[in-house]
Amino acid sequence: MSAIVVLATGSFEISRIFANEPWGLSFPDPRRAMHVFLSVVWSLNASVLLAIGFARFNAALRVTAILCFAVTLVKVMTVDLGYLKMIYRIVSFIVLGLLLLGVSLMYQKLSARIGARRPAESE
Repeated sequence: MSAIVVLATGSFEISRIFANEPWGLSFPDPRRAMHVFLSVVWSLNASVLLAIGFARFNAALRVTAILCFAVTLVKVMTVDLGYLKMIYRIVSFIVLGLLLLGVSLMYQKLSARIGARRPAESE
């Protein structure tokens, strides 16, 4: 629950900065920059949640991280790509693909450790 509160608070703060602060308004298109920042923050948040979920053996955090990645992907596909030129779309797909590949490899590697640890704890 606290992970969702942190994500929502961060998202509202990013929106506020790009709507009212001079730094956010200094971009040529503050709305586009806000959406890119939101996608980056959501992806980083999901990565941190996944790492914490593995470190604490907390399945709820890992599921929350995966859902956060899914929401971020849907947002990137529906909102962010509409603003970008073709070359930036290609770079965006490559970066997202590498990020998801890295997360899936980490998940596969670390979930084997969790599965191996579980029977030892029950004995």
